[in-house]
Amino acid sequence: MSLTTFRQRKIYEQAAARYAVLLASTRDPGRRQMLHEMIARELDAAARLDLTPPAANDERDRRY
Repeated sequence: MSLTTFRQRKIYEQAAARYAVLLASTRDPGRRQMLHEMIARELDAAARLDLTPPAANDERDRRY
């Protein structure tokens, strides 16, 4: 896993964690549903990082 992919994964996971904190502090059913969807979207985006091949960042990698 490249450093860029690792950083992007952490961003998605941190966003999901922030939404989980908000979810724990609300009782509004509409807001809870929205936060569940937002958490699922962030975790899905983090999981998709494993499916995409890493891009060639280095000129040497592009030549070979």
